[in-house]
Amino acid sequence: MTQPPQTPEPDNESADFALTRFSEYPQHICAMAADCRRHLNIFSQDFDHLILDNIEVVSSLRSFAVDNSRHASIRILVQRPENAIQQGHKLVELARRLTSIVEIRRPASQHAAVANGFLTFDNSRYLFRELGDRPDGMGSYDDSLRTIELTRLFDEIWALATPEPEFRRLGL
Repeated sequence: MTQPPQTPEPDNESADFALTRFSEYPQHICAMAADCRRHLNIFSQDFDHLILDNIEVVSSLRSFAVDNSRHASIRILVQRPENAIQQGHKLVELARRLTSIVEIRRPASQHAAVANGFLTFDNSRYLFRELGDRPDGMGSYDDSLRTIELTRLFDEIWALATPEPEFRRLGL
C-alpha cells in the first residue's frame, strides 16, 4: 500500500510545495492567514465550497480581520457566486458581517476565461491552482516574486470587476 503524499508543515517556510487534494488547503490557509497582517486576496471560480466553506478557514479569516482591523483587507473575486449566495456559504456570511474589511466582486466579462484559483497573503505567501475546479496546485510560505505576480493579476482583474450587491445584503 502506498502512502499518500505528505503535506509540508507550515513551519517549513523555505520551499514551494505541491497540493493534490482539496482537504490539504484549509490547514495552509489557516497558517498563512495567521501570519498575514494586511492583505488577503482570494480568486475563485465558485467560492470553492470544499476549501473555503470550512469553519476553521472562516474562523482564521475572521481572526485575521479582527486582529488587524486597522489595516486588514480581504478582497474576493468570484466568477460564479450564485450557488454560494443561495446555499449560505460561511465566507459569504463573514463578508456580510465585516463589510468594512471584506469586499467581494465579480470579474468583468473580459476576465471570464481566467480559470485559476488562488489566494495571496501579504506579499510573500500564496496558494495556487491552475484550474480552479481541480485540487492540484502549488503553494509557498516564502515566495515574494510569485506572490507579487499573482497579486498583480488579481489587481488587474479587481480594477475592472463589479461589486456583487447580493453580498452586501444584511440578514435581519
